[in-house]
Amino acid sequence: MDLERKLLEGLGRTLHAHGMLPEGTTLLVACSGGPDSLALLRLLLLHRDEFRPGLRIAVAHLDHGLRGEQGAADARFVAGLAAEFQLPFRCAREDVAALSRARSLSLEEGARAARYQFLARAAYELGCGRIATGHTREDAAETLLLRLARGAGRRGLGGLRPVQGMVVRPLVELSRTDLRGWLDARGFPYRLDPTNEDLRFARNRVRRTVLPALEEAFGPGVARVLARTSRILDEEDELLDALTEEAAEGLVRGCGRSVTIEREGCARLPRPLRHRVLRRALAQVHGGARGLAACHVEMLDRLLLGQGGAADLPGGLRAEPEGAGVRLGPRPERTPPFRYPLAVPGAREVPEAGAVLEATLRSDLPSADALRALPPEEAWLDAAKAGRELEVRSRLPGDRFRPLGLGGRSRKIQDVLVDRKVPRAERDTIPLVLARGELAWVPGVGVAEPFRVDAGTPEGILLRLRRTRG
Repeated sequence: MDLERKLLEGLGRTLHAHGMLPEGTTLLVACSGGPDSLALLRLLLLHRDEFRPGLRIAVAHLDHGLRGEQGAADARFVAGLAAEFQLPFRCAREDVAALSRARSLSLEEGARAARYQFLARAAYELGCGRIATGHTREDAAETLLLRLARGAGRRGLGGLRPVQGMVVRPLVELSRTDLRGWLDARGFPYRLDPTNEDLRFARNRVRRTVLPALEEAFGPGVARVLARTSRILDEEDELLDALTEEAAEGLVRGCGRSVTIEREGCARLPRPLRHRVLRRALAQVHGGARGLAACHVEMLDRLLLGQGGAADLPGGLRAEPEGAGVRLGPRPERTPPFRYPLAVPGAREVPEAGAVLEATLRSDLPSADALRALPPEEAWLDAAKAGRELEVRSRLPGDRFRPLGLGGRSRKIQDVLVDRKVPRAERDTIPLVLARGELAWVPGVGVAEPFRVDAGTPEGILLRLRRTRG
């Protein structure tokens, strides 16, 4: 078969199978000047009516600022081609090295981020509904091998989807060798980027050493098989994405940077589906999947199944049990320690707690029933046992409390707060009241045994916690 006809049939098949050219859409072709993207642009220009009658095409080129005059010459080359065919054109230069340093990305990651940001901006300015890139089936095979080597899970092994948002990849089922052969046969010039030979870059090592070694061992069809595997994984992933969305509905509540995952319902899901739901929730609050790994999903899974406590995650996030679920959101800033004297009678503002503590000396003591019915913001202490000089402070490591009903035995305040399901973020803001150096009252929890009011108490201290915020 004639090579051009072979390429046209493969290109047309991919364009139409994936609906890459909706009626009335202007297609923005990302063109580096290299053989792959240039072959895409040439094929579309020569045969545009075969793919979509009246197809409108625009061109965009980004100079990554890494190759000096060579990069500038590439930009002039693509600009000349756009002018020759009177195509709308956008060109920009980005200091990718500086961008990568600023965002703590590898040079490859920085270049990719800059490229897609530029293309999205150019598409908006030119009114384009689709962005076409020149990725071939060898690119798909290389991506699969790279992700496999980096330990990607099943989801990560599907890489170059034919359609991903606005981005379409019409050449993803065509061979890089065939495209370059066609350009050479037609005498169409193209630019070569010498950095594609630099083995410091992982993709170049796969391209120059790994794939050739596999082809030598298993035959020249390896790239085709790997690309097909990647495509199958992508197609199955679309189904799994739909199942994940369905499963997450009702189990993951909230939006933006804070969600709650229902523990019981999520735990009933099959483990692979549960992990996808958890990864989806993590990516939502994290603002993307970058920085998240399988270990973070496993950690969240253990927490969901009741096998772990609160844990910190990348991006300033924290996961912790909350009621019948697990809360996933920004890590709360730790409230600085505080300590204030409280005279009896008197009042003390505690700004860290957003409250005022009032202490009143009273002789009209409540009945036992009235004591049991007190709201959590009030407490009575025996004045003789507590004294007239109290202290209000935040909890300290090793604090112990002797709650009523334990016969004077003490418990760690940390354990008491956990049992009462006090959220971790609130534990350092609770204003603890001490009498004679011992914890006497924990608001919302109760009075300590040594300071209780009983039938023999002549005078009491009424403590009231009045909130000034929230």
